[in-house]
Amino acid sequence: MITKLHELLTTYTPSEAAAGRFAAAAAILNDATVEHRTTDLRTTRWLITELADVIDPATGQTEADVVLATLQGSTHPRVKAAYEAMNGDGIDISDPQAQLLIDVLAMAANWPAGLADKIKAAGVQKRSHCETAGLPPTDAAECQAHWEAGEAVEAGTVAYTTGQTLLALNATAGQGEQLTLRRTMTGEVSGITVIGPTATLVGNSTTLTGPAKALLDSVLAAIATYEESV
Repeated sequence: MITKLHELLTTYTPSEAAAGRFAAAAAILNDATVEHRTTDLRTTRWLITELADVIDPATGQTEADVVLATLQGSTHPRVKAAYEAMNGDGIDISDPQAQLLIDVLAMAANWPAGLADKIKAAGVQKRSHCETAGLPPTDAAECQAHWEAGEAVEAGTVAYTTGQTLLALNATAGQGEQLTLRRTMTGEVSGITVIGPTATLVGNSTTLTGPAKALLDSVLAAIATYEESV
């Protein structure tokens, strides 16, 4: 089965993985380089709540005070419009123009170091490929294991034990009815054994007919759907 990590390696680090440089591949997948935008509208109330760190203990001035003083004191049309919008529905600070304006204001008003980045991060965050895919950080050993397993599956060389049981179901408790799926040496799921109260049926999707074939086909379809979703 092809895993999400193998897909990440194939997409973002094919050269590193193919060359066996799995530490480099892991570093790329763990590096926060993928932009994620949060388009929530931010208001002056949000500023006051989120930028509450005190800058000057003597006066109690907070980060929000610095930003609001800059916005209120500006005569620039775009800054005035942004301030008016923040007093209303709010503005989307993930917008590239808003991100640029924050930098301009920070430089012009000499904001404390890091304040502009703190505001911008509420609109645009950097995440790793692993985090974006819903995976924890990875390492060289894990990358190597998933890469080699995935390549074996794609090449059709993955080895399985003949007759390996993939699924065993008791159809009716207490009556001895059982369904067993078997995997072939090439990894294809094709065998089925149905043990009922009075008889045993063995076959595959080619040799079976009627209800038994329908049962096998439906189970194989369910497995395929599950493997595609993982």
